[in-house]
Amino acid sequence: MSCCFFITQVNDVITTTYSSTVEAGNVTAACAFRYTYDKGGNITEKSVYPFTTGTPGTATDTIAYTYDSTWKDKMTSFDGYTLDYDALG
Repeated sequence: MSCCFFITQVNDVITTTYSSTVEAGNVTAACAFRYTYDKGGNITEKSVYPFTTGTPGTATDTIAYTYDSTWKDKMTSFDGYTLDYDALG
């Protein structure tokens, strides 16, 4: 197993990138994950890239997360799916 981990910050957006390869038998899985957070620490995006030890190229998948504009840490959608809450939250 090998891995790389990078953290970057531009203005109020913090991005972490984690790359990993795992070998199991004759199969090798290799990918890099890039997580982007808002200034409140909420994840806003997860992107998947081919494995790299440098700057990731083009994402193979991106998942967006959105939050309520009043209650800033209340997630309202994930990967295009709307989240509903009952009276208890």
